[in-house]
Amino acid sequence: MAERRSRPGRHLRLAGRWIALFVLLALVAGAALILLPRAPFTHRGPTGGPPPVAAPMAVPERLQIPAIGLDARVESVGITTQGTMGVPTDPGDVGWYAPGVRPGESGDAVMDGFTEWTSGPAAFAGLSRLRVGDEVDVHLSDGRRLTFRVYRLARFPFNQSLPGLFERGGAPRLSLVTSSSRWNGTGYEDRVEVDARLASVTGASPLPSTTGSRPAPAPQPAPSGGR
Repeated sequence: MAERRSRPGRHLRLAGRWIALFVLLALVAGAALILLPRAPFTHRGPTGGPPPVAAPMAVPERLQIPAIGLDARVESVGITTQGTMGVPTDPGDVGWYAPGVRPGESGDAVMDGFTEWTSGPAAFAGLSRLRVGDEVDVHLSDGRRLTFRVYRLARFPFNQSLPGLFERGGAPRLSLVTSSSRWNGTGYEDRVEVDARLASVTGASPLPSTTGSRPAPAPQPAPSGGR
């Protein structure tokens, strides 16, 4: 009886699947490991600008950044079992931290997203190209558009804290966070954070949109866990 020979092609296919799985898990980890603070922060951000937007039922639905050609749907995300901020289910979307500050409220509203995916560039692929003064538009479920203007861009080592995130109080702000595109073979080296302050509010609507709107969660402090 002839000895059975292993088929190299089959082993190569299996190896390829394991590599693809590893890359996918690394991409998810790259956007997910934004650790939340032990308690709400006090305000340390900029002052001035329009007053906070008083619309408790309005939630973000789309994020547009003309400077990098971004027009993305906004998903509401929460807290993972590891105590980190969740990520969007679609790499073409961005995630808004729904238990925290809503865009336009006093404090820091936080959105995250992927830089890349197995299929190619993701929603925040061009985030690092933004410059001070660029505009960021958040479209709310009640038909209003909040225009934020970038005032700071920063990079942080991947395993370090991102100062100022999730703050409550002070002028309305928006923070956009993603991993960098620097892959060192096992993970991403750093994060990119873009901070913007509210510049204007337009297009007020008397009633919330009924198409694709999501119920607004009640504000709550971030969970326990180190950053």
